[in-house]
Amino acid sequence: SENIVYYWEPSELYEQVDELGERGLGDTVVRLGALVKTGSLTVSGLGEDQSIDFLATDGTRDIRVFSSGVPPAMLREGIGVVVEGRFVEVGCDEAEAEVGEQALLCETEMFTGGPAFFSDRLLVKHSNEYRLPDDTLDDPMAVYETLEEM
Repeated sequence: SENIVYYWEPSELYEQVDELGERGLGDTVVRLGALVKTGSLTVSGLGEDQSIDFLATDGTRDIRVFSSGVPPAMLREGIGVVVEGRFVEVGCDEAEAEVGEQALLCETEMFTGGPAFFSDRLLVKHSNEYRLPDDTLDDPMAVYETLEEM
């Protein structure tokens, strides 16, 4: 039980924000688990100066995720991700836009302000589900026959 890591889905994150208020989370670092919404992934820049921008969804609620650095090689739309970072309410008016990562997010075409999640750490979830090479195989034990011949 010491190695279990919990994360919130976007709906649960919004519930916490509704309950505590947007300032209630403060600079608390949380983990968010969701799917990368199809049609929302943008990677720009080169090398260490890359920025990643996408919508994380749990099918009910979406939240804009912004991260910088080299994205994981397996990152693509429609797969699960776990992002570690913090919730921020971003204002993109000239008077409200801050310098740094919030200002960079406001420069993207798809974001005009509102709730966002700034990620310091982005992990791609992959399945540990094993599938037989041939789904039509009637006897799964037949796979072992080829190993015995070696």
